[in-house]
Amino acid sequence: MAWIDLAEAITWLLILFTIELVVLLQDHKVADGILFRTINGSKFILYSLLWCAIGYWIFRGHYMFAWDELVWIVGFIVIEVNTVERHKNIFSMRTI
Repeated sequence: MAWIDLAEAITWLLILFTIELVVLLQDHKVADGILFRTINGSKFILYSLLWCAIGYWIFRGHYMFAWDELVWIVGFIVIEVNTVERHKNIFSMRTI
């Protein structure tokens, strides 16, 4: 089970890194392009890995681990929604 813990930790760190990159790009008024699309695509893959981890924990009968993972995913989705709203605010101000 140690390998799944390591994989989850690395996945969470990569998600944090992608969120930081999105915020950094937004600060530099970049909201399109290959880099931005690649980052968003990688987040989809990373979150999919975490959903697979939930399935693994349920399969192994560790329902509390699955619940913990689910709560963290929902929390990070809230953060993602916040960055999308921030993106809308930043780029709507550009047209004023």
